[in-house]
Amino acid sequence: MESGELVSYALAAIGFMAMAWAGWSSMELGIDREIGNVVLLKLLKANNYNRARKLCSSAPGTYFDAVKAAIEAAANSGTRDLTTLEALAMPAFDAKATAVQDRWRGITERGLIGALLVFGGAALALSGSGVVPVPHLIASGVALLACAWFVLRRNKAKLALDTARREIVPSISKAIIDAASTTANPPKPPDDTNPFRTLGLPKPRPKHALPSLRESECPLCGPTTTRSIDRDGGTFTVLVCTGCGYTQEFADLTRLDAS
Repeated sequence: MESGELVSYALAAIGFMAMAWAGWSSMELGIDREIGNVVLLKLLKANNYNRARKLCSSAPGTYFDAVKAAIEAAANSGTRDLTTLEALAMPAFDAKATAVQDRWRGITERGLIGALLVFGGAALALSGSGVVPVPHLIASGVALLACAWFVLRRNKAKLALDTARREIVPSISKAIIDAASTTANPPKPPDDTNPFRTLGLPKPRPKHALPSLRESECPLCGPTTTRSIDRDGGTFTVLVCTGCGYTQEFADLTRLDAS
């Protein structure tokens, strides 16, 4: 194998590694913006901006970072003025959005550079032997598909950030103000001073009496015969089931009171 052919395969291998890294990073940072925005809006409309901030922390490197920066800037300001909160949230979002977009662009550009290296390896092999080897043909086909995929995903971060800036950020200030007003004026408990109020008492549970050996009925084995044992001169009587040995003790209240 000639040195030029070795260099062509090395270029293709390096390009493949660059495309694989970029593809893996792109998939790791990919969030369905429609689902993410729906969940964030639901939390913010319920005034749960702290939960929205925790949700954003679960996906670092995505457009959630910009939303988190906007929430923290507004929540940590201590003010409850709508105009001031919006003036704080929007610049914080834009500053973080620039970093997120730059990182996303760097990932896709690295994938495109990897595809170009694969094409360069195939071109080098063609210039050396006049024929493109089969491995280079396969690698070039994969690189062409990857190149199209990276081009389509290049503006994904920008689209997600623009949507969040338009739909999510305006709801942050309102959620903080509404949460503060709810905390300052908690709902009053129901009035319990009405003398004619109806108490919600629980329904009594039905009580089931156990079968009695006095009636020749054993709780364990059903109808049976018994034998009796007197204690303390007949004050207490113990009935014993002859079938299973179950016992019940009864007291003569007259004798018990007399004693």
